[in-house]
Amino acid sequence: MKKWTMKYPRKYKHLFFDLDNTLFDFDRSADLALRSCFSRLNLGPVFGSYQNFIHEYTPHNLRLWDEYKHGLRKKDEVKYGRFRLTFEPFGIKDTEIPDKMAEMFLKECSNQNLLVDGAIALLEQLAPFYKMHIISNGFIEAQQYKLEVTGLRRFFQNITLSEQAQANKPSEAIFKMALMNANARKSESIMIGDNYEADIEGANMFGIDQIWFRYNPAEPARKATYSVNNLAEIGEILL
Repeated sequence: MKKWTMKYPRKYKHLFFDLDNTLFDFDRSADLALRSCFSRLNLGPVFGSYQNFIHEYTPHNLRLWDEYKHGLRKKDEVKYGRFRLTFEPFGIKDTEIPDKMAEMFLKECSNQNLLVDGAIALLEQLAPFYKMHIISNGFIEAQQYKLEVTGLRRFFQNITLSEQAQANKPSEAIFKMALMNANARKSESIMIGDNYEADIEGANMFGIDQIWFRYNPAEPARKATYSVNNLAEIGEILL
């Protein structure tokens, strides 16, 4: 195994990572989980096809998550509401089946154990030189389980989740709690994440540097302290 050394004196001491679509491949995991739930609940006769289900589900999911991120929705309104709204146009107004799918989905998604390419390699490279932490908007039970089942938990000293902070990224409150938990100063900290508004703009407004991981390379270039297209490039910046 290659032994890594620092090329130059460290500017940063603390690395704050987002989890979903930065280290844990949430998009791929969610698709596999939804397909599994769709099959196990025999929803073909209800929706006609998985594609019909996704076409209805996706806009509800995106809208409710955005509203949750901005403090306009509570956790359960997202967790259950996205499925209830998806089922309604197909004649299912009772909440039993949508709520069952909601519970099943969180477990299935966390169990997928899919990481973004290069996640473990990057963390192994960085671990000898930095204190590393997680800042995530995800639900406590799902995020904690993902960290354990993927083997990521061992790399991080502190986990700050939006439910604990009672605030979501890009709110200053969650970044403030994360730095307090880590006993870190702004000048020695950097945020690494894929979501431009939540991770990059949020960190910038709070006053810490950022590395924008463009999980979706089709996104247009925008201002950040650093921008990368793959996780290996983060190692090149920080080592």
